[in-house]
Amino acid sequence: MIFIDEYDTPFIEAHTKGFYEEVRGGLSGLLHNSLKTSNSLKYAFITGIQRVAKENIFSDLNNLVVCDVTDQRYAAYFGFDSDETKELLEYYGLELNNKKIHIIHKSSNQNVTGIVVNEKVQVSAKYRKEIRQEIYYIRKFGLESHLKKRNIDIEKEKYINILYGKILYVLQINNKDNEFNKYKKFMNDFKNKF
Repeated sequence: MIFIDEYDTPFIEAHTKGFYEEVRGGLSGLLHNSLKTSNSLKYAFITGIQRVAKENIFSDLNNLVVCDVTDQRYAAYFGFDSDETKELLEYYGLELNNKKIHIIHKSSNQNVTGIVVNEKVQVSAKYRKEIRQEIYYIRKFGLESHLKKRNIDIEKEKYINILYGKILYVLQINNKDNEFNKYKKFMNDFKNKF
């Protein structure tokens, strides 16, 4: 058995630092070799905060079972209920500060580490809007004019890689997002020009 905790941390770090594409293949290969090609491996347990997409870096794995915090079968194992919270606080000699309690109702925006988890897992509307705006300006004004108008002082290739990484991040959270799959294709075609 193998246990991989926070498998997605290197992917998230690569995305936020702008070098996702450079490391994606190597990290995916590492996971593939660890999980798929071992003759002695029977079970693997992988944790992370991002949704595991069977069509993504784990696409070639067999018998993949994804359990997340929205799965009612495992709800008791994620987080603490009110009694457990009170018990933990009492154990450490602390008490609940009711002014700092924030109950998120089902109809409210439920955001966990920047990812909206209400009905379906998705990045925030603000993040999506910013990417949508960047793509719009590139299409309307061209890359150089867009960078100049927005006063973005960065190498064109680096800017393209960062924007592409943001699109891939959205698709890693929700790979069935038609709009961002179109943006990915646009950026792939755009990257080929450089």
